[in-house]
Amino acid sequence: MPADRLRTHLLLNGSATRANVLSALAEVRREATEEDRVIFFFSGHGTPVADQTGDEGDQLDEVIALYDGHLSDDELAAALDETKSQVTLVGIDACFSGGFLFDVGAAAGRMTLFSSDEDLTSAVPQNEAGGWLSLLLAEALEGQADGVANGVAGQARDGQLTALELEVFIRQRSAQLPTIQASDPNGRTVGYQFIDIKRTGVRPDMVMMAIGAGNGEVPTGPSVATVATGLSQGTELARFPGERLSAGGAVHAIELQAGQRVLIETGALGGSADTVLEVRRGGQVLAQNDDRTPGDLSSRIELTASASGTYEVHVRPYAPHTLGSYTLRVAELGAAGGAYPSVEAGARRIQGQLAPNGEAHAVELTAGRWVLATGELEGAADTVLEVLLNGQLVAQNDDVTPGDLSSRVELDVP
Repeated sequence: MPADRLRTHLLLNGSATRANVLSALAEVRREATEEDRVIFFFSGHGTPVADQTGDEGDQLDEVIALYDGHLSDDELAAALDETKSQVTLVGIDACFSGGFLFDVGAAAGRMTLFSSDEDLTSAVPQNEAGGWLSLLLAEALEGQADGVANGVAGQARDGQLTALELEVFIRQRSAQLPTIQASDPNGRTVGYQFIDIKRTGVRPDMVMMAIGAGNGEVPTGPSVATVATGLSQGTELARFPGERLSAGGAVHAIELQAGQRVLIETGALGGSADTVLEVRRGGQVLAQNDDRTPGDLSSRIELTASASGTYEVHVRPYAPHTLGSYTLRVAELGAAGGAYPSVEAGARRIQGQLAPNGEAHAVELTAGRWVLATGELEGAADTVLEVLLNGQLVAQNDDVTPGDLSSRVELDVP
């Protein structure tokens, strides 16, 4: 970015008043051109408040807490809508920040980064000044995201941070984070924190900002995942074809047995459908997925039932305008479906000793789908499993399910 076009408004603590924030947004509105990139980032407190305009389905607006008042999702959206910039990046690291999506993120040319869903809190890592999203975004801007989407044309280390590089880096790094419990507005622990990333009319190769000189190097290691086509295999238990994805979403009930491992996925998307998939039981969110892979708007969850009974599968649109049709499929995974190798089929079993610094095991994997898992835990053991290829993290898992301290990774080897 040419130095004469760079404008920064840094408002910290007592400087972050409503008047100063609105004044900075007004200056951006006056000066930003169509070719400029506008970046708005906030780290602090957020909360839901009563909807004042009647445009919220849940009758709640979300606000960020400034030094002397609040700034609502409606106000921020209105300010950004008035700028001439064709591409805007919005990052909000605050509780309930996902509620800004439907107002701020719906406009074309917006890329949004939110630290949690609209009805869940966001955590702050110990000994850090900001939340998890702030930490990961800082790493990205330090250059760690440059070239991370290797295998995609134009994604070398060139000092230019594209939308895809930023998205892939934060998704990969957030997968390495510990499972973070989250609470609802009433303080009840009801689920887990998920960093939410969305691009609306922002192409993967769009440059969001310059972060350095770059060296043209293409990093080694696995490339960004290939987008899957159609629906996966497995022993099918249920299928809901041609379902309508409406603004209110839908709930499907499925019966599972304790220990049963299933794949729950959406596919065959029609119209502008972009699904978000959640599995709940007893009001608790057990698992959630937005996009199957970067660029694939269908959703996929692999789950081991912790108890026998009825599980709710919630399917909702990512944003008010991402409506259409979808097919929901539930399939059983395991040796019966022939999709995964088992110990009886010759899989390797390692007896390990869990020390403070962990252990590393080298395994040779041929093409196909593999399961790597810990089990038979003794003492106070609670494992975290990581798979690395050429020094780069490929997959990670902490707990198989809430309450199960063992770990499990399912890996496709090309």
